[in-house]
Amino acid sequence: MVKPNDYYGKSLLVDGYFDTMYLEEFQSRYYFVVVPDATACCVQGLEFKLPEGNVYPDDYLEAGTDIRVRGVLGSYEEAGQTYAYIQADKMSIL
Repeated sequence: MVKPNDYYGKSLLVDGYFDTMYLEEFQSRYYFVVVPDATACCVQGLEFKLPEGNVYPDDYLEAGTDIRVRGVLGSYEEAGQTYAYIQADKMSIL
């Protein structure tokens, strides 16, 4: 998360729990794999996108479900900011 440029285009496998949010200002829904640290006191969310054609909520899980996300790290710009995300080829339940 500190130097995402070092990882763009590389494959990632991330375990955590599923969460989602909707931002009215962008009229967009965002999906995250949330990874707690070893003591579970702090978390880091990493956005991911499933392949085109997946529909929320039908193709997604309930918030808090333990998941594994596999895909390639990419980036996009929104409102003048650059964001990292995983272009997921697979999301599975742990």
